[in-house]
Amino acid sequence: MHDEQSALTAGRLTRLREALVGDGVSPLAGLVTVDSRDDPRVQVADLLAGMARRLPIGTGTLGSFVSPTSLRDPGP
Repeated sequence: MHDEQSALTAGRLTRLREALVGDGVSPLAGLVTVDSRDDPRVQVADLLAGMARRLPIGTGTLGSFVSPTSLRDPGP
């Protein structure tokens, strides 16, 4: 599954599939484009990608992104 994009038209996807054929099968052979608003798998992938972008490089953990105090009201 992949989110629909205006840059990845049906014609371009066909040309990519044909250009990447190796051993008779393209790695994009099973690629299906969907509207992210209608497919929860793409929504979850977008959420995880957004979280990964916010992680400090090299930490490998969510510790600095979500912590025991991150949900507390800082108060006045």
